[in-house]
Amino acid sequence: MIRSAVYLTALTLVPGSLAAQNESVLRSKLEGRLVAPRLDMPATKGGVNVYPHRRAPLDTRAVERDVARYGVGVPTGRAVRVTRIKVKGKHIEFQLGKGGARQEPKTTSSYVGKSREERRLEDEIKKTDDKDLKERLEDQLRDLQDRRRREQERLDALDRIEHDLKLSARKPEDWALMAGARFNVRFDSKVPSEALTPEGLMDMLARWVDFDPPAEAEGGTAKVAIGKLRKGMTEAEVDLEYGMPLGCEDSRAGDLDMRTCRWTLPEDGHLEAQFVQGVLVKYTFSSESP
Repeated sequence: MIRSAVYLTALTLVPGSLAAQNESVLRSKLEGRLVAPRLDMPATKGGVNVYPHRRAPLDTRAVERDVARYGVGVPTGRAVRVTRIKVKGKHIEFQLGKGGARQEPKTTSSYVGKSREERRLEDEIKKTDDKDLKERLEDQLRDLQDRRRREQERLDALDRIEHDLKLSARKPEDWALMAGARFNVRFDSKVPSEALTPEGLMDMLARWVDFDPPAEAEGGTAKVAIGKLRKGMTEAEVDLEYGMPLGCEDSRAGDLDMRTCRWTLPEDGHLEAQFVQGVLVKYTFSSESP
């Protein structure tokens, strides 16, 4: 009887090394598998929390709030790959696609540092005791500082424009779809041994995940544009898909470089694409000659 009790306790409180081994088994059996959620999954790394051992294992209102706030990362019935499984303390992460990581372009910030001349003037101002010379040097320094401030403001404005252009290349719902989603399978104490087997974990998620979706359900969270072309591609990526263009016209919009290029396509007629700072922002297909 005592031996049985000890054995059961050992199974319940899985040692760290054994848990790591079982995590490897989970990953080898489930990562890369095509599954489909039975509910709309929010596009956030916060994920959907599932408590298999509780009377109310999932808070549907919380999921609906997150969907409203973050958008849909994986819609109901859309097949997606399991990309990562991670055992963490009292829960298991079950990631789909990008796992809820937002894919929108990050805001960049250019920095204009002090020039060598500014530093030289600062040194001379510290060293000199001549009042008139000091005032002249300070005037020169202020002029340089004003120029640097204006240049910083110009670059900041360009960074914002570039970010907005990249962001507007796709609809908000498309950015959300690129994020994917995740389940967090949570427990009140350590992860139990039955959750560390592929069959056990699948059983715990079966109410919310279809582990054998039909083939036609497969959709890519990255399929956010028709055909090969999509906004946000670089000019080089478009050239790779369609070859060298027939011709291009360069222009300027403020401080931004713009280019309009045209291609003749074997089956689809003609393509005209517009790039801003080397990024595709607009394109049209037509049957008429360019």
